[in-house]
Amino acid sequence: MHRLRFSILISVLTLIQTLSISQDCKLDYRSPIKHKTILSGSYGEPRTRHFHAGIDFKQYRGVPRDTIFAIADGFISRINVQPNGYGNALYIDHDCNKTSVYAHLHDFAPDIRQYINKILYKDKKYSIAHQPDATRLPVKKGQFIGILGNTGRSSGPHLHFEIRNTTTETPINPALIGLKPLDNISPNIVGIYIYELSPDNEEISKRYYPAYRGPSNQLTIAGGIVKTGAHKVGVGIRTYDRMNGANNHNGIYSLHMKTDSEASFSFNLDSIPFDHAKFIHTHMDYEEKKNKKYVTKCFLSPINQLSIYNTDGQSGYISTYEFRNTKIEITVGDIENNETSISFDLRRDDNLKLRNIDTSSSSYRIRPQDSIVIKNGPTELIFYPNTFSNPEQINVGPASDTIIDLQQKKPIATFDRYKVRHKVDSIRHQKIKYVIINENSKGDVERQKVRWEDDVLVSFLSNLTTYKISIDTIAPTIRVISLPGSKAKRFKIKLTDNFIPAHYTDELKFNIFLNDEWVLCQHDGKNETIWFDMIASDKITEHTVKVEATDASDNKTELTRTFKF
Repeated sequence: MHRLRFSILISVLTLIQTLSISQDCKLDYRSPIKHKTILSGSYGEPRTRHFHAGIDFKQYRGVPRDTIFAIADGFISRINVQPNGYGNALYIDHDCNKTSVYAHLHDFAPDIRQYINKILYKDKKYSIAHQPDATRLPVKKGQFIGILGNTGRSSGPHLHFEIRNTTTETPINPALIGLKPLDNISPNIVGIYIYELSPDNEEISKRYYPAYRGPSNQLTIAGGIVKTGAHKVGVGIRTYDRMNGANNHNGIYSLHMKTDSEASFSFNLDSIPFDHAKFIHTHMDYEEKKNKKYVTKCFLSPINQLSIYNTDGQSGYISTYEFRNTKIEITVGDIENNETSISFDLRRDDNLKLRNIDTSSSSYRIRPQDSIVIKNGPTELIFYPNTFSNPEQINVGPASDTIIDLQQKKPIATFDRYKVRHKVDSIRHQKIKYVIINENSKGDVERQKVRWEDDVLVSFLSNLTTYKISIDTIAPTIRVISLPGSKAKRFKIKLTDNFIPAHYTDELKFNIFLNDEWVLCQHDGKNETIWFDMIASDKITEHTVKVEATDASDNKTELTRTFKF
């Protein structure tokens, strides 16, 4: 009994201590770089499929390979080496339940590189996500941990840096702990979008109104008023932020909208969980985003689970009136409270006609709450509840043995993958050779991950586009870029396939052997290159290198080269 009471007492004291730390704990942080902070990316700004989870530090005056330092005492809790994604990345756990993340590193500090190379050689792997023991790699504040780089899916040399809650791994805005640049520049407002909506929030039409400065130097739109035939509308705003010393167009930190002087919509980008990333496509205008125009919606879809909003039950939808104006004011801001506002009026005009919603036979109207199965020849499409944020018209092309035609009149975002089942009548090849492919926005042919249910080819897809059923019998291609010789020490190849994996699934598998011994290589996924450097020797010797590569359809290829070094 005494032991039980003592155990309960210890548990209570631990809980009290944890709560105290979470409320009062503060760490003394430093910058992860040694030069002036200039950012090329802000926290929470919209990216292709997610909110930016951190901030991007620019390199010093274009000089590559800046040194990177630990922001506080702690220990390395995770090391990633990947050809895509974050590339070379370090995770350091600190006190106060905080983790710092350093991504796209060119390389690690020598002691860390030596540690990870031993693991890579032991497992004979070129990529790894490794979690060292908490006592294995301690670090001190200001300790050299790596070199700024361009590994993974980086579009240029920079440090992608994050602060996370250690327990939940939720990214936190680094500006909240003081890691931010000088910024006394207010955000810019480019224009306003008005969305005319049906009673159940389906978009009937939208119109764009450029912002301009009125007679009193206040931002508004031409004429100061929008007339609409809709009884319900939503507002979107095209806006971006600027920071001192950089020309980048960054995302805003906050937005507040008032309707007739009453708060009707608001958010701050302080913390966004990774599992909420998909709601970027309802927070932003998906169609405009596909066209590289970043428009923030000032109204909430029912399926939007983001916790960034401070609306006290207000969803941002606006009712219009025929006999009086509704005044709208929107203020956008950055983390330093630099703000810009725009105001205008809304008025309903019942003489303005709205377009009819498409109800053609090839179009299926799917509401967010619907679960629907569409049978189309050999293809069956299964949409689950909450696949869409609002009612959508889904167009399905004619039935075909080789084509799944879901080409839409406008881009439509999906928030859950829909299931495709395609009956294959005659299996002419091994089942592993069958693939579902589509052409992405860059013109590359992507292969989707598939499985078989008897003679039915199954995949879970996220885009509404045209897919083809194909057979993959083509092996990967290996092209030698450089061989070691009298003036060079690097062996480098380009490894490509006829199809690229969608969402980094089914990556090409490869191994490289030097004189019949497995050799550790660097792999740059975005440039499809692989290389290793020879170690200098006093004696010139003939060497043999062999590359083996296999794609997801089990097509294999080999390349062998000899050289003297």
